[in-house]
Amino acid sequence: MMSGLIAFVTALVTSLFGAYFADQRFKREYLLQERAIEVARKLLQDPAYSQRTFKTISHHLGGFEEDELRKLLVQAGTIRFTDGVGKEIWGLIERSEKLLGSEFGTADN
Repeated sequence: MMSGLIAFVTALVTSLFGAYFADQRFKREYLLQERAIEVARKLLQDPAYSQRTFKTISHHLGGFEEDELRKLLVQAGTIRFTDGVGKEIWGLIERSEKLLGSEFGTADN
């Protein structure tokens, strides 16, 4: 009987610690994602550039896989254009509305 109680308490403590650490990890990942979205928006709000190349954005937001970064850019409210040679150019939707009918806009290098 005592060994069953010890096993139950051990399982309960292990579960609580596991849930706590999983929650902390989730919060860190969420915070990282929110900060990356914030940085992307700030890069694309620069008055000097209405769009930025994917290369420039990925340089400033290192540590993300390309497709993961693209998802973050969409979450940040951006839209993708391509130039004549397939280079990706991203801009905030509210700053790029006039370009939606065109294939690409102007961007930094």
